[in-house]
Amino acid sequence: MRSVINFLKGIAFGVAVVIPGLSGSAFLVVLGLYEQTINAIAGLRKNILKNFLFLLPIGLGGGIGVLISTRFVLWLCQRFPVPSYLLFIVLVLTAFPDVYKKIKKRRYSFCMLLLAICGFGFMIAMNVSAEMLQQYAGHQLDSYVAISNVNSFVDGMTILFAGFLSCGMMSVPGVSGSVILMMIGQYGTVYSAVANINIPIISLFAIGSGCGVLIASKFLSRIIAKFESEMYYVVTGILIGCILTLFVSGVLNIQFIEIIGRIKLCI
Repeated sequence: MRSVINFLKGIAFGVAVVIPGLSGSAFLVVLGLYEQTINAIAGLRKNILKNFLFLLPIGLGGGIGVLISTRFVLWLCQRFPVPSYLLFIVLVLTAFPDVYKKIKKRRYSFCMLLLAICGFGFMIAMNVSAEMLQQYAGHQLDSYVAISNVNSFVDGMTILFAGFLSCGMMSVPGVSGSVILMMIGQYGTVYSAVANINIPIISLFAIGSGCGVLIASKFLSRIIAKFESEMYYVVTGILIGCILTLFVSGVLNIQFIEIIGRIKLCI
């Protein structure tokens, strides 16, 4: 029964990955799976069968969620933006009771508030970066294919690094793997490889991604073990940033860079 529930949660995670303004790892927090998933990946070698059986339904569900929802969710966001984004906001709000249980273990202080503010600022900064990339070089980044075939050792290492960095960073709540790929100029390469089923590039990217997620999970697992409450204060800020992002970009249909521009004019 637990595997079925995790499979369904995996589908929800896959759907969340394609929602503009919502980080996949942040949505794992919403589903109550983030900490368990990180610990399972980090401890894969210690108890490979148990952790693999835990991760398998989530991974399968996530893959199916991405495949069946990519076009539908994007169409839904464009056709019915306000109801769709309000629903996403409500889903994020459901995470706060569980997050509160984590943060109440540590007494509130100014330092804890600063951690939440840092998480909030990080989430907003990620979205501003994404908007700036899309506005100033979006079409080029989407369509520019830096590597169409693996013709050299450098090409192979570049693809490995792209997978390692983007998926490793994506393990942190609030970080978008797509934005990371855009920043290093490999978004078009990966998108084209998936669209054209380029096995060599997909394989190298998958290997790099696996290594990145494994190393990031080990690091994050240690942080959660030693600083659980502090980390969830940061996550609280990230989730508040998610809500603001979804409300501003989805409900109000305004970009953060427009808001920044208006503030500059007022000053």
